[in-house]
Amino acid sequence: MKPRARVLHSLTCVVLLAAGAAVAEPLETPVTIRVQAHDAKFIGTGVGEMNVTVEDAETGALLATGRIAGGTGDTDRLVKNPIVRGAPLADDKTAAYVARLKLERPTRVRIRASGPLESSDATQELAVTTWVVPGRPIGGDGDLEKIGGRCDRLRTEVRGIDDRTGLAHTDSFVVSLATHDGRAQ
Repeated sequence: MKPRARVLHSLTCVVLLAAGAAVAEPLETPVTIRVQAHDAKFIGTGVGEMNVTVEDAETGALLATGRIAGGTGDTDRLVKNPIVRGAPLADDKTAAYVARLKLERPTRVRIRASGPLESSDATQELAVTTWVVPGRPIGGDGDLEKIGGRCDRLRTEVRGIDDRTGLAHTDSFVVSLATHDGRAQ
């Protein structure tokens, strides 16, 4: 490389580094977060939702907090038909939380989720780190995480005659069963 070209190259590198080091205006960057039970449907409103926090993985600063809410997804697409690589699993009604992060630089974030919240026997926690680039939304299926296990709710009624009053009555019970390996108990 000729001396003049070498100087020009060096100056270009210095200018680019200085521009990269300058403080940028924060950009709002939406990040869609979903949690799906292993080999099953999404965790949403029907099982009590999930709490979510998003923090800067380097500093621990809280960037967003909210709840995953919405439907459990399309049963045919998720559990009846074979899943096609690259095909979307979620639609606009599928449970999600959209964190709107204000970022100045590419940031490694830690996403924590806990739930489902309706059944304490089935509550699980997960934490994952990922990079988010300012102005580059993570949409569609979003940051899709999986948890093991399943939560089944059984509803039963018991009918009888009240011994004290002689009147007929019906009692309803809801029983939640949870497994963490995905097998029924």
